[in-house]
Amino acid sequence: GTGNTMVTLMIEIVTILFYLIATYLIAVKWKLSLELVWSVEYVYFALMGALSYLYLKYGGWRKSK
Repeated sequence: GTGNTMVTLMIEIVTILFYLIATYLIAVKWKLSLELVWSVEYVYFALMGALSYLYLKYGGWRKSK
């Protein structure tokens, strides 16, 4: 790891907020199928992976102290 826990926390907060909002909209507001609700898991992990990749690629983490 890079040891920069604040960035990790921000990535987690963004992805959890997306996860909660998307799950609520799909399950409660739009009353779509259970399969679509569970599919949010894939998007959640893809988003977390993409944000982590972008941080490692462009975030300047090698200069962090």
